[in-house]
Amino acid sequence: MIDIDKVTWDSAKINHSATVFSNNDLTAYIKHSDQTVVTNYPKSSGKWYFELKMGSILNAMVGIVSVKSGYGSTHNSTLSRYYAINGSKIEGNTSQSYGLAYSNNDTIGIALNLDDGTIEFYKNGVSQGIAFRTLSELGEVYPAFTTNDTSSSITVTAIFEEQLFNYPIPNGYKPYGLLPYSKILLKSNNKIYSIESNNSLYKTYMTSDTVPAPLRSSASSVYINASSYQAWRAFSESTNNWMADNVPQWVQLDFGSKNIFNRVRIKSSNEANQSPKRFQVLGSNDGSNYHVIQEFSVNTWEANTWKEFYFKKSDYTVYRINVLEVYSPNTYNRVSINQIIFGLDSNVLIELTTLDIEYGQQSLLELNKTMINKNYLLQVEVSEISDNIWAKQLDRKPLSIGFN
Repeated sequence: MIDIDKVTWDSAKINHSATVFSNNDLTAYIKHSDQTVVTNYPKSSGKWYFELKMGSILNAMVGIVSVKSGYGSTHNSTLSRYYAINGSKIEGNTSQSYGLAYSNNDTIGIALNLDDGTIEFYKNGVSQGIAFRTLSELGEVYPAFTTNDTSSSITVTAIFEEQLFNYPIPNGYKPYGLLPYSKILLKSNNKIYSIESNNSLYKTYMTSDTVPAPLRSSASSVYINASSYQAWRAFSESTNNWMADNVPQWVQLDFGSKNIFNRVRIKSSNEANQSPKRFQVLGSNDGSNYHVIQEFSVNTWEANTWKEFYFKKSDYTVYRINVLEVYSPNTYNRVSINQIIFGLDSNVLIELTTLDIEYGQQSLLELNKTMINKNYLLQVEVSEISDNIWAKQLDRKPLSIGFN
């Protein structure tokens, strides 16, 4: 592990004496060189956000570069992914049209999703869309900026701390400046608490409408070739989809018992025009009376792409996706969905009897999430109290109660 106090530009990873660092190494100035400036800390997983404030810039490119690329001049490396000043996106020597051009004093936000292998750029808080989906081949990466012109001079200031960002951090992302050994605990009335994140997905792996039990999937309609497009396809890892004509149509999953969810992940099929443009999430406990939990409208949806939607915490046996509108309502007005996964994103409050590096959060950015308060039991071992409720010992003293 690299032992540093904070994330900055790395003045040691530069091959040109005319590059000048200031502002505690958060501002870098490249003079008449095609050098690349990178940070002192790479990352290989997680969802991270940072901002780059443009100073005086000519032929600037901002983005990331793989640790495998080394450092020095990387503007044409195939192991880099950049957003250029003219609005194009650049991978190696390949330049493609992408977003808006930027200039002096603009702020470029960068949402780096190393779990899904994507990078999205923002100009002054406005998303330019996902630029690349091929980050998985890069391994560890550095935030970086560069120029492809030895006659140009550029100045860029990095912002890695959440409290200094000029624009809101995208949902689900953390500030790049968080380090793995930075932990935050809470103290109240001389008691120490840790907030632990419970970010779970209920993966169903269905192979028919009734397998595995007690799950049962169904739909308002199924495309005429029913053997390939049944309801259960949306709750499996099948390459086929649930498909139905004449929207509005719905597909649902009966879990057999109540489950607490507050989010759903949906993957579009290979036909983007058949993706939901407007849909509702509904819940029921008897399969007859349904309650609208929330309605969503989606601006764009590319083929074979996951999107995640958050709704208020709900406790139902049956959850339904009711598709009201698709992107291209052609003659068939057809909807198709590849996968649907429900989940719970919450915080769990744990009282600690001693300080322990195992506990604590790197940030307190998501205190608005659903909070599950943990009760305490005097018990020695981890054991199941009742269905899906477990007790966990802390320091041979009170145990916390967790919900699976």
